Amino acid sequence: MQGIGIEKGKDSEEYNEATSTLFMDPDDMKAMEINAKDHVKLKTEESEIVLKVKKSFDAPHRGVVFIPYGSRVNKLIGANTDSMGMPDFKNIPATVEKTDEELTATRELEEKNEK
Repeated sequence: MQGIGIEKGKDSEEYNEATSTLFMDPDDMKAMEINAKDHVKLKTEESEIVLKVKKSFDAPHRGVVFIPYGSRVNKLIGANTDSMGMPDFKNIPATVEKTDEELTATRELEEKNEK
């Protein structure tokens, strides 16, 4: 869906919806008492962001989450490219916790990057 959204622009509702969603294994959601559309804080070594949750289409894959590529994902990955020219977007250790915080806004990410 982020591909459709990007065609309408990074400020489009479709793009924002796609890139603010974390897909999670239904069994993990149940174990953590997380429901679809709840907000979670995803933390990596680099940063943290707040996303909404949906059940993964590709379950079962306990312990693995997926976020469509976008500005929010960029905040979670490091700048290290291991001399390959592109950072790694997969197999990044992270923690997930339920939160009442608002979604991390795209504008908020851009402002942090400018500082």
